[in-house]
Amino acid sequence: MIAASLLLLSAQVSSGPPAGIAFRNRLDRAEGGALVLGDVATLDGLPPDLQRKAAGLQLAVLPERMSAKTFSHAELASRARALLPALGPWLTGANAGALVVSVGHDRQAGMTADCGEAGIDAGSTVVVRFDMPAFAIERAGTALQPGTPGSRFFARTADGTVLTVQCKERT
Repeated sequence: MIAASLLLLSAQVSSGPPAGIAFRNRLDRAEGGALVLGDVATLDGLPPDLQRKAAGLQLAVLPERMSAKTFSHAELASRARALLPALGPWLTGANAGALVVSVGHDRQAGMTADCGEAGIDAGSTVVVRFDMPAFAIERAGTALQPGTPGSRFFARTADGTVLTVQCKERT
């Protein structure tokens, strides 16, 4: 630890004051999960070894079902500093502002129903299919409105759940 501090101090003396870590103000993600420093900040001003260590620092874990969360830059800087104290000199001006993380879930993405070439009428019985990479789930339902291939329509399942479904031609 002392050797790392001396190395850090000598790097600062020889090259002047370090460029600060700049936090982003917005981050859009497809899903929740680990929020790491490399995703939320620009680390270009760090020495290469420190940059590699810092990029993977897990600052938070985002819930899978959230839509947006705000983190103050001060909160992120404090967490990064606690996880890797050697970042301290680069985190000095990182206290102003906030990061808004948006997680864009389309929970009904992949929900389809075969509608034939002509489409379906309201009241028609449909099989709603939810395709995942390893499996598929099928649920019987009733179309609440007409649908044509390529359009979206509402369908109600037997338990009363109303879903937005993509109408597709049988293949």
